[in-house]
Amino acid sequence: MSGPATHGTRWFLPSTPAAVGIARDRAIASLRLWGIYLDSDCEDSVRLLVSELVTNAVLHDPGPLVTVGLYVGVNEQTVMVEVLDVNRDQPAARRASEQAEGGRGLFLVDALTSGRWGTTPMAKGKRVWGALPLPDQPRAARRRQLLDSLIRAARPNPYRINATT
Repeated sequence: MSGPATHGTRWFLPSTPAAVGIARDRAIASLRLWGIYLDSDCEDSVRLLVSELVTNAVLHDPGPLVTVGLYVGVNEQTVMVEVLDVNRDQPAARRASEQAEGGRGLFLVDALTSGRWGTTPMAKGKRVWGALPLPDQPRAARRRQLLDSLIRAARPNPYRINATT
């Protein structure tokens, strides 16, 4: 993320097709845990961005792991997804034929992010990132209330015994 982040996490996943679904679920779970409000369109966009970036890394990375990062800007108006892998080749958007099953990932990334994506060469590989706008976030008190309700929902309910004598 180019500026400071309010929230951020990074995790390592095996460079296998199963990593795509795991990364999607983990990204949404992290945003919810942080109390970030996602409308259905934004949630779908985050899922698709994560899917495309991780899929590209898995398909073109010779290494055993890919690294996925998720960051929310300090103003909570932007979420950034990054994927690091050890393949030094920089990705490029290319025209896919109508019959091709793949080759449209970076066009999707470009459309989803309104051009707010890029690549950065690293000492051992590259970093590919994309940024999405977040919907307006609830006020701090409301967000705290939402977070508290999520925490309560995740806890098991203790059995209550009414002692009447």
